[in-house]
Amino acid sequence: MDEIVAVHRRLVGPADGIDAIAAVQEVVQVDRADRQASLLVRRTGPVFDPRWVSHPVDLEQIVLAYLAQAANRAAIETSAPKQVAA
Repeated sequence: MDEIVAVHRRLVGPADGIDAIAAVQEVVQVDRADRQASLLVRRTGPVFDPRWVSHPVDLEQIVLAYLAQAANRAAIETSAPKQVAA
């Protein structure tokens, strides 16, 4: 459990920098406002951009973020138009 918590962080920074973070980190959850974003990430490397502040997260936050991600993915899959074979 400690290893799971250790590799996840909450990053808070500029909303226009989400794509740059997503290019180097595995983004699990995004909360976005006009100018600021809060990302729960599974770290795959360091974040060098000083505009992003890293905060620890607990296991409950991680589990809830992954559950929400799975629910969103399932909702998208069930709402996608079905392909009909011709």
